[in-house]
Amino acid sequence: MNKLRQLTMIVIIGNWVVGVWHLFLVAKILVPPNNKVSWTAIILITLGHLSVLGALWKLAEKWAAVVSLVLFLVALGVGIYEHFLGPGPNNVFRVALGGTGTLFAVSVYILVGLELLGCWLAARLLTGRGIHGPHGSLPAHAA
Repeated sequence: MNKLRQLTMIVIIGNWVVGVWHLFLVAKILVPPNNKVSWTAIILITLGHLSVLGALWKLAEKWAAVVSLVLFLVALGVGIYEHFLGPGPNNVFRVALGGTGTLFAVSVYILVGLELLGCWLAARLLTGRGIHGPHGSLPAHAA
């Protein structure tokens, strides 16, 4: 397994950890009856992340890249709509900052960053380019 796949797997695990933490924060900022942690959501998110980790572990590079790119693009799209564009109560511009509200906003920005990084890594995998170039090492002129 190459370093690019390993780094992508680390980003997926980080995305899962922050995503689950984020769900607990969402439950704290919403008003009843919507202020409960959705265990169904946690199970589905966990299964999705485990599936992508399995794809990165077992599938050919191009297929693994496509699967991880789909995960990150879907998560990024949903997150941007839900937390920046949507009219809901968990839009970062509607949540009062301070305490849990600030932690919630931080978790949103961390997730967006991880998802952008995941998209970039998946695109590198898809094009066959390593972290530093097409063969995974620094170009000769940079050494």
